[in-house]
This record gives sequence, structure tokens and C-alpha cells, in this order.
Amino acid sequence: MQATCVVCLKKNLRTSMRRFASNIAKREQWVNALCSTPEEKKALYERVNARNPPMLCEEHFKDSDFSCPSPDSRFLNASAIPFNTTPTVTTVTSPTTVSLSTVMSPSMVPFTPPSTPHFSFPPIGSTPHRRPRSTTRSAMTEDVDDDPTWTPPAPTTDNEPDCEYLLVSKESLMGLLRHCTVCKKGKNNLSFRMEGLGFTCTRECNLCGMRSPWENSKPLYTANRSSRERLPKINVDIVAGTVLTAMGGTKLRQIMMMSGIHSLSTTTFHRIKRLYVAPAIEKEFVTVQGGIIDALRARIEQGEKVHLSGDGCFDTRGYSAAWCRYFILDAETSEVLHHIIIHKSETGNSSGKMEVAALEKGLHELSEMLGGVDGIGSIVTDRHGAIMKMMHEKFKGIDHFFDPWHYFRNITLALLEISSAQYMAPVRGWLKTIIRRCYHAVLSSNGNGDMASEKFRAILLCMQNQHDFSQDASFKHIKGCEHGPPSVNYIFIPRDGKIVNRLVQKVFTERNIEDIKRVSHRLNTSPCESINALACRYAPKDSYFSRSGHEMRTQETMVHWNHLKHTAADGTRPVVGRKSYVNPTHKNVVWRNVRKAATHTWRDNVKQLAYEVRKNMTETPYATEKKERHAIAERKREIDRLTRPLVPSNADPNLEEEYSSEDEEEVDGRVDCPLDPLDKHLSYVDDFNLEQTDIEDEDEDEEEE
Repeated sequence: MQATCVVCLKKNLRTSMRRFASNIAKREQWVNALCSTPEEKKALYERVNARNPPMLCEEHFKDSDFSCPSPDSRFLNASAIPFNTTPTVTTVTSPTTVSLSTVMSPSMVPFTPPSTPHFSFPPIGSTPHRRPRSTTRSAMTEDVDDDPTWTPPAPTTDNEPDCEYLLVSKESLMGLLRHCTVCKKGKNNLSFRMEGLGFTCTRECNLCGMRSPWENSKPLYTANRSSRERLPKINVDIVAGTVLTAMGGTKLRQIMMMSGIHSLSTTTFHRIKRLYVAPAIEKEFVTVQGGIIDALRARIEQGEKVHLSGDGCFDTRGYSAAWCRYFILDAETSEVLHHIIIHKSETGNSSGKMEVAALEKGLHELSEMLGGVDGIGSIVTDRHGAIMKMMHEKFKGIDHFFDPWHYFRNITLALLEISSAQYMAPVRGWLKTIIRRCYHAVLSSNGNGDMASEKFRAILLCMQNQHDFSQDASFKHIKGCEHGPPSVNYIFIPRDGKIVNRLVQKVFTERNIEDIKRVSHRLNTSPCESINALACRYAPKDSYFSRSGHEMRTQETMVHWNHLKHTAADGTRPVVGRKSYVNPTHKNVVWRNVRKAATHTWRDNVKQLAYEVRKNMTETPYATEKKERHAIAERKREIDRLTRPLVPSNADPNLEEEYSSEDEEEVDGRVDCPLDPLDKHLSYVDDFNLEQTDIEDEDEDEEEE
């Protein structure tokens, strides 16, 4: 195939020509070397832009501009600069004729144009036959991009989605993959291989035969990378997101099936969760809890005492629980320090004993982490009789207090119960006052149990309009009510009447008067209930989980909870407003602070750790399981070989030699057949019985005669 030189306008074979430089700087350098006037440069630029691609004769280069690594190859050097050995061709203003004007320089060789030129140019000002080529066209071959320093401009993306994955309909994707990107005319034959949410499509053009794969997600490789590894990254991301957000695999499949999206199978979901997500959660849990325990040890070394709070939660409602999960928190920072999971089989199949056993086990383990029981000052738990006994017998050095929320809630429920009667109408106006003064009795005593008990008893006397206790010897810390003179609108109850007796039976009981001495004055024990509610999100009571399932979900709960506490403490989640909600106990509206939405960066950390778990594997789990199954089969075969009894077979040649025809002897008309010893013995027995039967028949005949 021939081409025309843009400089000398000669037609030559394309093999003896070179493409004009496509790099902007280099093209300008070539044009300056080939032209001496602006008119010549303009004409040359027009011819270069009008041809696709523009070609240049090798005559415009020196022999030193070429390199020949082999006899059959000839390459143009990147630093080569062409020179003009012919007159420059320019066009005249006539619209129908073309003339040549020779611009000679002292260094040029005289040139005589051919007598019959076989070329023509469009007139100046006319529209080019082709669309002018862009001066920024990227280099396609080595001949085009002769400058190694030139690079095409970087591609740009406008309004790029801020996400890692995009949902695409099957119809749109099939239309995109169907077109061949090589020959531009053929259609691709598509072959899909599904791997959960990831898939690989093998394309093969029906015209040019080009074969290429396409995948929607990159695979995650092990340490020993292999082409046979097929774990799409999207599968790990979806499983990690489902587990870390407490949604569950069942809900995920339901949502995706209803949306028409291909989902993971149950087996694949749990395998990825067990192999990658669960180890990643454990690593993050160990890292976070290690930092908390180290900070707690530093406080203890400085002479501080750690004040704890704990509460348990069962896996089912009612009295048929099989598992108990117990959390131990720092009462001052509300951080979760330790957790214990116990099964009822460890307590003699008794569900009621699990909470006590879990607390005892948790205190032993936590004291070992902190370096002893001496660093623990107190602990706040439920008002459980078995827990009180256990703490008194086994942890005498730790002050045991009761949870104020549970204590005051029981008093509130008792007041609501008795105030429904008609004769208890005067008490209804005192309900909020009684609860407020109960809280005041505990808080103002600051840990003095006797003073709190006296202030609690003073509430009943104040309701009877008795405000001076100086004559009562049982009051040693207070001598009267702390409030001022009561208003005339107050409704007091009769002294020593039916209402007082009812209050003494239900509210101001001897147990409540004694137990209020041990109610904690630190009103920060509500986080125990909050973390149990969070744990029920990760492990709902309507589902059953094994020990490993409870461990993983409890670790998630603790990492989630501590992340919220840390971000609130360092100012990452400030208070942005207040929100109202109905308190079911007090039957009124209360307000609480609302913080900035959490970012949950711990979930991203767990996902990255899941990638590292896969990367640190020396081989795929499938290969490991295959080797284990092969080793088990080999051990079984070896055991069978060692334990199989050595019993000769009927086809054993040694047995045939033992009963050969030479050894056959005729005994009383019988011939011994080559049978097994047992069969032979049985045949003799049968023959003997037959002979005995014949003899007995003859004797019977003789007797009859």
C-alpha cells in the first residue's frame, strides 16, 4: 500500500515511510526544521491535519537517525529530526489550478518537479476531505510515539459516585459486554460463572475470535497467589456488612430476592463468616479491650480504685434459658471491661443459677487481668439474694451495692399498684414526691447507708405531717425534714391509719428500709441495661446460637459500645439536640440528649482485617479441607489394614492345594469333597444322622414282625 509524503508529495510504499510526529512539542519541532516561513508552516500543518495518518519519507532523515537491531528491522530513533531536501509545495489562490513555487535556500539541492504531476490539492479555504485530526491524539505504536517522555493527558471523571459498588441491570450489562472492542463489528459470545455476588464473564467474538474475561469484582488472593483462587471481594464485603450491622443472612437473602438480585447461598454465607469475618472481629476485639485494660491498670497503679457495675441477660424469655451473657462495666466511664457466657449445663441444668455463676467467674477473670482483687473497690448488681450471699462469702474485700434503677423502679411499681384503690386516693398526689425524695435520700447521703435509711423512713412521717424527729431515738443522723414549712394546700394522710398500714406493707417494708443502705449513690448504672439492649440486636432472643455464635456477637456488641463511648468522650460525637420519649414507668415524657451520628469506623477496621486474614493464608480453605479429608481417609485405610483379621479366602490357591484330587479317598462309599472345614464337618454330621435314621427304621420293622 502506498502513501503520500506530506513534505515532498511523493508516493512511496508505506514500509519506506514514517509517521509524522503526534506529540505536540515534537511535531512543532519537526515543522520548524522542515519549513522556514510562516506560510510554509501553515501549508504543512494543513496537509498534516488533512491526512490520517500523515506520513513522511525516509529520505528526510539521515542514516544515523535509524537503528538496526537485526537485518530485517529498522527503527527511527526518538531524537531524530527530519530535514527538507525538496522544495516546499504551496497552493495559489486559483480555485481550479495548482502551481509549484520553489523556495530555495543556499543549503538546498536544486530540484526539478516531474513533468506530469499525479497529485492535486484542495484550494485554500475549502473544506478538508477529512475532519482535522486532534493534535493530542494518543500514540498507538512505537512509530507514532517516538518521544518516550510524552504521555497522553490523564482521563477525567465527572460526578463520580462515592461508593465502591454500583447496581447495574442485566440488560444494560449484557448489551455492554456483547460488543467486541477489538474489531468493532463482531458480537461476543458470553459465558458466565457465578460465585455468590461475584461473577466472571468470558467473551469470545464471533468475527475476529478475540477471547477475553471480565469480572465484576476483583478476587482476594492468599499469600501463595494462584490463578485458581476464586473469592470475589464483593462476597466478603457483603457478608461483613451483614454481620457487622446485625441484619442477618436470612434478611439479606429476603431483601435481595425481592429486589431481583442474585444472593449468596446459606452455605457460602456462613463459610465466609466463619473463615474471615469472625477471626477479624476477634482481632479487633482483642486490640480494643487490650487498650482499655492497660488504661485501667495504669489507674490502679496510681492508687485509684475501680468501681464496677454488672448485669446479665438470658438468651430466651421466661425460665427456659440455655445461655446467660453477663457484662461487667466501669461505673465511671461506662466502658465494657469483660464479658462471660455460661451454659446451664455448667450450673446443673439450672437457669436461675447461671447469673450468679457468671458474675463469680467474671470477677475472678477480671481480677487476674487487673493484677488482683485489691484494685476493685465496689460493684453494683441487681438485688439478687444468691448474688448477695456469693459476694459476702467469696469477695469480702469488694463493696457490694444494689442498682438504684431497679430499686426505685420496684418502689414505683408498688406505689402504682396500691394507689389504684379508692381509699388510697390521698397517696396519688404524693407519687412523684416519694420517688424524688427516695433519690434524694441516696444521693445526699453520699454512700452513708444509715443516713439514707433514716431519710427513707422520714418520707412516711412527712406524709403524716410529722417533720420533727428530734424526740425519736432511732434517728441519729437527721432530726427533721430538710424542706421548709409545708403549704396549706398539702393533703396529708391520717396517722396510723389504713393508708399507712398499706404503705408499710408494700413500700416502706423492713427489707426496703434495710436494702436502701446498700443502694449505690452513683447513678450511672443504666448503661448495663442499654448494653443488654444492644446485645439483643446482635443476638435476638428469637434465634438460637451456639457458643461460638454468642461469642462473636458479644464481641461485636462490646466493640460497638466502647466505640460509641470513646467518640463521645473525645468530642467526635457532640450533643446536637434533645429528643423526647415516653417513660413507661413514670407515664410521662422525658428528654434526653441526642449526639451526632456515629461513623462506626470500627466496621471498616474489621473489614480490612478480614482481607488480611485471607492474605495471610498459605493456601485456600478448600485446599486445606481437601488435604484433611485425604489424611483422614489414609488413616482409616491404615487402621483397616492393621485390624483386619487374616482369614483365607475361598479363592486362596493354598486351600486348593490342601484338597487336591490326589488326596481324595473313598470311605464307605463316600467321597470327601474339597469343602471348607466347617462345611465338611456339617456334611459328616448329616451323613451320620442319615445312617442312624436308617438303622432305627430297620429295628422298628423287626419288632413289628
